[in-house]
Amino acid sequence: MAPRTPAKSSVAPQPKKTVKKVVSKKVATKLALSIPIEVSDDFAFWAIDGQVFHSLAALARGLKAMQGRVYRYHADSEYQDFAKWVGEVLGEKACAKKILSAKTAVAAAKVIDTYNKSHAKK
Repeated sequence: MAPRTPAKSSVAPQPKKTVKKVVSKKVATKLALSIPIEVSDDFAFWAIDGQVFHSLAALARGLKAMQGRVYRYHADSEYQDFAKWVGEVLGEKACAKKILSAKTAVAAAKVIDTYNKSHAKK
């Protein structure tokens, strides 16, 4: 007995329609910047000296009073903990990039303050 072949359909198959979602980066960025981000303890930044930061503003305040050894521990050229947290957890990648260039805790706080002022609601 010969193998059975499927019958050909008389209806041509319809091509799949794809819907492309387009999201404006400007709109998404404005929405993100207009909402102050404060994270839970699960996503907070825990410094080695016991300080806990839940927002960008709290980090700036903490950096102003932070000891140099604590800052250097977290801002090590290999790890860059502050910049990673700001970029990955808070989603502020532009600010994170600027934090990378700060050599001291006070300089990093100034970067954050400048960033916050330039991105404040208008």
